[in-house]
Amino acid sequence: MFDNGQSVGDIHELMEPIYVGQPRKPTLERNPTAEDAKAYVDALAQYETDLARYKVEKAEYDKLDVEHHNNMVDLLWYIGGDVPEQYKDKVFSKAWSDGHSSGWSEILNELYGLVEIFR
Repeated sequence: MFDNGQSVGDIHELMEPIYVGQPRKPTLERNPTAEDAKAYVDALAQYETDLARYKVEKAEYDKLDVEHHNNMVDLLWYIGGDVPEQYKDKVFSKAWSDGHSSGWSEILNELYGLVEIFR
């Protein structure tokens, strides 16, 4: 918990990029009328436009998500303490493995426990 009452989970939520939803491809029912077919063609054209935009936005999201993850790891090391450089990857992997299903705060708790070994 930080002085302002925020937890690591709160910081994660503030920094996390907003996920971009993938557009749904329209469908055409069996035995369509001419009007149904035209509406489908229009919807399909819009889908293609939306899909192209989605691919660009998703690539940007993926980039931001990696940056966010790396920033959160740096924050946890800043808060959680320090270990000799040659052990950092293994220590963090263990903390991640044991805590990630419960969120960033639990990863920090696991990290605290592991860092104690080096004190």
